[in-house]
Amino acid sequence: MQTLPIIKDIEERLKQALPDFAVELFPEQPAKYRLNHANGAVLIAYHGSDYGEPKATDIAHQQRVIQWRLTVITRSQHNDFGALAALDAIRLSLLGYRPPHCDKLYLNKEQFDGEESGLWQYGVSLYCHTQAVEQVTPKDLPTFRQGVYTNLTTKN
Repeated sequence: MQTLPIIKDIEERLKQALPDFAVELFPEQPAKYRLNHANGAVLIAYHGSDYGEPKATDIAHQQRVIQWRLTVITRSQHNDFGALAALDAIRLSLLGYRPPHCDKLYLNKEQFDGEESGLWQYGVSLYCHTQAVEQVTPKDLPTFRQGVYTNLTTKN
């Protein structure tokens, strides 16, 4: 299992970078989500993966590009606890960060998603590379018991 530990690691990283915001996984029922935090929230969602061409080896493996979507919801845009401050903290915290089992995180897109009833919403898209590798059942091979070292170099 790879995706859940990665998203939990990103969540912990953002909690450290944004102590004045709620940082949560994207809700199971988004239509029922209610912002209860005084300043705002960052919601983290797994957005999907793209896969590269399979590599020709004994086991199946492919490059996996994991995509993440962060939704930033704030009660202001321009103060110390507003959307712009949260977006700056997200960029500084995640760009180049290496979650477990992955290469560095890269930013893909940042956009204004709208304002409704005094809540400002922005989206941040990120991605990172990892490998998808076939799970292999170990073969029942003889156990290595003893080795003998032989020095093959000769002196003249």
